[in-house]
Amino acid sequence: MPKNEKNENIIKKLGSTSLTEDYVFQSGKSWGTEYYMSIYLKDISFIEFGYKSYPILLILAGLLFVVFLSDANASLLLTAILLVIGFFVTRKHSVIISAHSRQSIVQPLKGKTTEAKDFVHKLMDAKKNLAK
Repeated sequence: MPKNEKNENIIKKLGSTSLTEDYVFQSGKSWGTEYYMSIYLKDISFIEFGYKSYPILLILAGLLFVVFLSDANASLLLTAILLVIGFFVTRKHSVIISAHSRQSIVQPLKGKTTEAKDFVHKLMDAKKNLAK
């Protein structure tokens, strides 16, 4: 069984997210900055398969479209269309693991739905074993 830097057994790994006997953690690099986030299994409040998106892009597109209707400026319409496209391009299917403290680990799936379901089942089993 693989081990993490603290010499703990990693039960299951999904992308940059790993599950140990006591907690789930995510580590990696984003925009050139390293990060590490962990949530103890006892603190997990819910697990969700869903989409991480930026609805503000649709709101801005709607506002620009309303302004376009009154002004008929083609650049406003083009910008609104680009914002709608941006919304769908940046939308990611993810597993979201949240704690009582509102901290969340978001793991994009990139087509790994079966592997993600297995990860969630192992996570729930580890959480049950912790309660015993």
